[in-house]
Amino acid sequence: MSKGQPPDVAALAREVDRALRRRDPFDVESDLRDILQKAESLAKKEDWLGAGMAYAAVLDGMTASYPDELQDMDEGEIVCIAQDSAEGLKECLESGVIDHETKHDWLSTLLEAELADIDMGGIDFIADVVDTVIEHADEQAWEPLAESIRERLQKTKGDSWERKHLVNILAAWDEQHGHLEQAQRLIREWGTLA
Repeated sequence: MSKGQPPDVAALAREVDRALRRRDPFDVESDLRDILQKAESLAKKEDWLGAGMAYAAVLDGMTASYPDELQDMDEGEIVCIAQDSAEGLKECLESGVIDHETKHDWLSTLLEAELADIDMGGIDFIADVVDTVIEHADEQAWEPLAESIRERLQKTKGDSWERKHLVNILAAWDEQHGHLEQAQRLIREWGTLA
């Protein structure tokens, strides 16, 4: 990838997929770190689109495979790659030089990682990613993200930890963006904010 040329998303996804299919956790970590080094190199050149696409490809792949395939073999090194990818995406978002569609895709990637963490019981697969989503999601970017959270919220049962966490995400965005009444209504409706 070179600056100015759109990254080959399919090639990135294949490279991540190959890394995630490795049997040895050291090989998985090593291959994913190689991809992150490419992303970091692109970021240093201020190729935010290329860097972000690489970070997003790694985080998307890990979000899809970590709960079922990688979690049992990980001793903490592999999960750190997810966090590094999220931090890299945050830096790319903060560059402010991405189009709306790409911004939405990256925010979706971050939110999906957070939702995967919730599904795994809050193991800190990814930390502080909600803050990045809330900070960078304007009204237009937020609505489809909020809709996916609301869909999940409808499926929760009782007063579960998952339910509380989902409500907190929705309410936090509302509060940060000046929709205090809406946040309060949400909390009254779902009966939680811990």
